[in-house]
Amino acid sequence: MSRGSTTGRTNLIAEALCPDPAALHRYLTHRLGSFDAIHALETTPVLATVKATGAPSPLGVRV
Repeated sequence: MSRGSTTGRTNLIAEALCPDPAALHRYLTHRLGSFDAIHALETTPVLATVKATGAPSPLGVRV
């Protein structure tokens, strides 16, 4: 889990781990797209993590 802050047009940061682009698309369109309160969103894929703290989890994600 990462922590951050946001200003400007955004007010929420989320992190999703998806196995492939199709899974990310399904998550954005079906899961997040089902919320009436979400009118727009922006995504920024992270292709590689260079540095992180903590021990790696079984999925290779640092917790």
